[in-house]
Amino acid sequence: MTTRSASVRRKNPTGREEVGAAILEAATDLFAERGPAATSIRDIAARSKVNHGLVFRHFGTKDQLVGAVLDHLGATTTALLQNDPSPADAERALDRHMRVMARTLLDGYPAGKLQSRFPGASQLYDGIRSQHGPGRDGDVSARLAVANAFALQFGWRLFAPFLRSATGLDELTDAEVRQAVQTEVARIVEYHDGVDRAGRQLGGHVVLECPPVRHMSCQQRLEQAPVVLDPQMQQFMSHNEVLKMPILLHQVSG
Repeated sequence: MTTRSASVRRKNPTGREEVGAAILEAATDLFAERGPAATSIRDIAARSKVNHGLVFRHFGTKDQLVGAVLDHLGATTTALLQNDPSPADAERALDRHMRVMARTLLDGYPAGKLQSRFPGASQLYDGIRSQHGPGRDGDVSARLAVANAFALQFGWRLFAPFLRSATGLDELTDAEVRQAVQTEVARIVEYHDGVDRAGRQLGGHVVLECPPVRHMSCQQRLEQAPVVLDPQMQQFMSHNEVLKMPILLHQVSG
């Protein structure tokens, strides 16, 4: 009897670091399941097996806890992608991240203000900043490229079934969609001063373009597309973990 009680007690988190981690994990799971608005502090305390007063002591207000969860997800998702996870592990992490972000925004929380660190966006910005020229114009160009690349990836992860149906892409395989999205993300982040529709270089860098050839699958068109990047950008694209996100889109076809 005593042994069993001691075993149960050991399952509860102890110490500041362990308690904080348990609260963050519990809050993250609950926010992904039902959103922060429908999750009470007592719900989080019960899931994490701590006294609800400890949640306030560690994280303060509900808004501060939401911000801490978003920071936690940004750090853990980026770290996971940097360690070559299995597709299943990466998909689970990205799905949970997207669910929390979507539910937080839908619940009316100012996610962009509550989250204080954006490691994925920072990593991508640092990698492409030098490609976009000096001064304020170059800085804005690089930041817009990051924003557009994230918007494209988030949009496909959240709305893939709708996008397929609305645009008549149901016949494309998931592999074709993933390749098309990844190519478009590469085009977005690669700086170019002027490139014609065939993908020829008119100034700056060469853009990625999928030639509009009829009676070819998207995959075949992508394989024949003029994918040309300068050496520095090629190295960055091959190692940047943020740009691997399109590879892990939701499986939406049969």
